[in-house]
Amino acid sequence: MIRKILMPMRTVPMLRLIVLFCVVVAARELGAETDRESTWQSKAESRLKAIYERGEFRAKGFRPDWLRDGSGFLVGEVDSASGKEAKWFYDAKTGERREATESEITGPLNGKGDSVDGEFKLEARDSKLAAVDTTNGTEVVLVSSPEGREVEYRNPAWSSDGSKVLFVEADFSGVKLRSVLVAGDPSYPEVRQDRFARVGGEIEKLRVGVVNKDGGELTWLALESPEAGMYLGQVEWAGSSDEVLVERFSRFRDRRDFLLVGIGGEVRKIFMESNEAWVESSQGKNSGLVWIKGGQEFVVISEQDGWRHAYRYTRDGKELGVLTPG
Repeated sequence: MIRKILMPMRTVPMLRLIVLFCVVVAARELGAETDRESTWQSKAESRLKAIYERGEFRAKGFRPDWLRDGSGFLVGEVDSASGKEAKWFYDAKTGERREATESEITGPLNGKGDSVDGEFKLEARDSKLAAVDTTNGTEVVLVSSPEGREVEYRNPAWSSDGSKVLFVEADFSGVKLRSVLVAGDPSYPEVRQDRFARVGGEIEKLRVGVVNKDGGELTWLALESPEAGMYLGQVEWAGSSDEVLVERFSRFRDRRDFLLVGIGGEVRKIFMESNEAWVESSQGKNSGLVWIKGGQEFVVISEQDGWRHAYRYTRDGKELGVLTPG
């Protein structure tokens, strides 16, 4: 009887040992699982930071600064050896790359808004468009908005002979204001008023102007605007100081026209397309045209046959054929 009682009691240490062994094994497995989870999280965090913080998967930006004579352009590049940024010169004809000289770095560049002779630079700010002297900083106001109007001046460009400046005027005065929360301290949020054109509401009013370089004579191009409003795409000089290319979109983006507009008032339509669905792709790849043959012909991208193709036209609007058939 006593032996029957003692036998189970002897097995108690063994059971304790087995339980302890199981606990140790489970702890090791749990630790290993925790390590694996920690490793997975750290890898995921590193990849997310590479995407969103360090931008390792983004295409590198490319912003060349063209020299005034058009012989080539300058690009800032980081030297892999030193880690410092330096200016490099690329020859426009040969493609040769070399380190830029001091005179090329400090010399005049063909920047946006620079006059042909490099003496003036166009600046659009404070509801005015001005030509600023690059030597002494003095400015000539070419055009300014009337008092009480909210106006912006966009895409200013010098004519080829440097005598005139082309620009687009956008008048937001009729667009309703909307209150927008400004991100900041959530306990004391700030509010600003922005112009916001709701569907069916009034949008910005656009017109294209040409002004003399001294701010004297101002001409508004004879560009018709529907009552519902319009949008403008490509607006630039059309190879001379007397004619302007204007790409005009309807309010609903279902029609676009390319117009050659003379300073004297004549208007010639050289291309038009319409589609109830859309005439401009969502990425804007159908916008604008490219002049070829010294400005006597142009290439335009269109989906008029249901597929995106490049078409070739004469300057007066005659179609010469499809460049990308199929």
